[in-house]
Amino acid sequence: MESSKEFKRKASVSSKIGDISTKSKRSMRYSTMRKQDDDDGRSSSSRNWTSTNLGSKYDAGEYKVQSRDVPFTLMNYNVLADYLAQRHPELYSTNVESDIMKWPIRFEKIVQEILRYSCDILCFQEVQSDHFLHFFEGKLRSLGYDGIYKKRTGDKQDGCAIFYKHDKFVLIDQTDVEYQQPLATSCLNRDNIGLLAKFAPVQDPQNGHFVVATTHLLFNPNRQDVKLAQMALLLAELDRFSWTNEGSTSHLPSIITGDFNCQAHHSVYELLCNGLASYRGLTKKSIQPNHGLIPAEIGITDSCQHFDVLTSRAKKIPSAQGRLYHSKRTDTNPGTVESMGAYYGSGTFHHKFGFKSVYNPYAKPKAVTTRQNGYVMVDYILYSRYFSHRYSKFVEGNLKLLQRLSLYTEKQCTDLGHLPNEKCPSDHLSLAAKFLLTANKM
Repeated sequence: MESSKEFKRKASVSSKIGDISTKSKRSMRYSTMRKQDDDDGRSSSSRNWTSTNLGSKYDAGEYKVQSRDVPFTLMNYNVLADYLAQRHPELYSTNVESDIMKWPIRFEKIVQEILRYSCDILCFQEVQSDHFLHFFEGKLRSLGYDGIYKKRTGDKQDGCAIFYKHDKFVLIDQTDVEYQQPLATSCLNRDNIGLLAKFAPVQDPQNGHFVVATTHLLFNPNRQDVKLAQMALLLAELDRFSWTNEGSTSHLPSIITGDFNCQAHHSVYELLCNGLASYRGLTKKSIQPNHGLIPAEIGITDSCQHFDVLTSRAKKIPSAQGRLYHSKRTDTNPGTVESMGAYYGSGTFHHKFGFKSVYNPYAKPKAVTTRQNGYVMVDYILYSRYFSHRYSKFVEGNLKLLQRLSLYTEKQCTDLGHLPNEKCPSDHLSLAAKFLLTANKM
């Protein structure tokens, strides 16, 4: 006959086993991903999901989930356009004629990677325009994704794409920004672009809106001024596109991803994650007092906002479009230097999105995303936060980070073989994160 103590112990064990059905369901999908990674033969070079403190509580069932909360995963990936690989064979240790570099084989491995992590939103750079139509769009539609695309301007044959699972999200709106600006040829004369999408959960399309933006900035390591100006334009469009003026945040939760071609010590990352960056000293010619990096005629303030949009908000009239040139529009309205006033020429760009990087570029051992004269991190996923007057700092709002997919170190990349290789079909690694979208009032 069992003692009372032994009976209670067995009952406790049984209760804990039963808890799997309620507490562990949230993490089963990601545990399966980890097992798949471990089973594909990479062992020490496997990529695993690691949780934040909140993510650990969420997986353990210790976080109180609301009925309108939506967990979702997002991937960022520079997929290496085939025409660029063929044009610059000197950049790769693998012969461009080898099977590893053949586009159909690389694409199949990209699809396998998409399937492995099964992310809800996919942000791609270097998507060749004809490949978007003949490879990405059709294949990903069969996997449950819809997508949007923006080709780079000029004669460039690649661009950015955003795909999303249509059974999870509704595309509310989309826009794009061209960094080729005829009135700003000193720093905005390149064909790079940015692509922005506004989403809502299928289960609640009237609420829970958020924005995802992706971009591929200029590569030239000697033109940090161009990259910073390009990011200032993207932030101005994000400010306009995500504006709500509801609650204390004034903007929708936002995620920026992309290949920024910048390391963490460069001004673009400083602007995004520190909230400000000086633009003086970046150009060969010194910038005159009361002048900015970006010519005032296109109406971008030092707060990385459209001056005309700010004016519209102050007057409480329908928001203006701004003065940026766009190859598909004719409604731009160039202004004058004088019209910018005190919003311009401070020597510093700044913003109030409170971005935080999913990956810590200073963590040891150092994680990398590609090789540029050595392995470096230049690809990022960043998410917005809001400023808490209670804590006097930026904190997570309705967009919370739960997990991140681990990156390789320089040694792991070297051991696998320089990118692209048998395991990695691009010259960049994919990045992925799991977020929780909540409906709380901030």
